Amino acid sequence: MSEATVSVVGFDLDMTLVNSSEAISATMKHVLEARGISHVTKQEMLRTIGMPLRNAFALWLQEEELLDEIVAEYRAAFDEIGLPSIHLLPGALDTLTLLARSHKLIVVSSRMQPSVVKILQQTEIDCFFAVVVGGVFGEDKATSLIQHGAVCYIGDHQGDGRGAKAAGSYSIAVLSGHSTREELSAEEPDVMLDSLEEFASWYEENRQHVFRC
Repeated sequence: MSEATVSVVGFDLDMTLVNSSEAISATMKHVLEARGISHVTKQEMLRTIGMPLRNAFALWLQEEELLDEIVAEYRAAFDEIGLPSIHLLPGALDTLTLLARSHKLIVVSSRMQPSVVKILQQTEIDCFFAVVVGGVFGEDKATSLIQHGAVCYIGDHQGDGRGAKAAGSYSIAVLSGHSTREELSAEEPDVMLDSLEEFASWYEENRQHVFRC
């Protein structure tokens, strides 16, 4: 397949390709407790995965002026506290290996780009991606998906579905994150998979009309 005809497939990162639940919740717990905030449960923290950090911390901090400070503290602590515990989700490596044979792969994440790159490197999947975009959430992901011509976008959060739809990309929702089936269904994805372990069989049946190959 020539470069001109290679179709582009986009991925979210957290809880789509990598399991970052423990990493995020542990780092959040660390910075919140350093400020004397101990009432936030782990489940509440996990439910914010996929959201911009500032939006997440705004759920628990009333003081607007403190949000930028705690986000900076989180990012400063993440590499030491969170990064070592991140690992690939089941089916992620097989999915990337399969798609890389015929497609150009990109990551579009709400996580800031330097952190995305570190996670890709740690999990040894950075070699699969031609483009890494960070710091965009929900419908704002559409700009990057359109710019790079993504025919498909795969994510675990309802914001990923909105981004795919806004871009006119085929939307694949995976239930590997902390969004419920009902929440993901509300965004009307083109298909929903329980996890990327189901992707290979689905791809073989749908590659021609979705992925143009």
